[in-house]
Amino acid sequence: AHLLRVPSIVFAVNKLDAIDAPQAAYEATRDALFAFAAEAGITELAGIIPVSALRGDNVALPPAQTPGPAGA
Repeated sequence: AHLLRVPSIVFAVNKLDAIDAPQAAYEATRDALFAFAAEAGITELAGIIPVSALRGDNVALPPAQTPGPAGA
């Protein structure tokens, strides 16, 4: 985020509805994004949000079945 001169950054993780183990995939992706952010010097990570663009979860509607933190 510091290279972009923005105070914080949010990552959206899409396509979790297209795989067999979405919760495990979300957790692995989340961990990789935390590691990337730390390595890139991003000190303010505002969130890692699971989305399903196909169903609209966390895009246009509250999450129905998308894995990840409750209420994200």
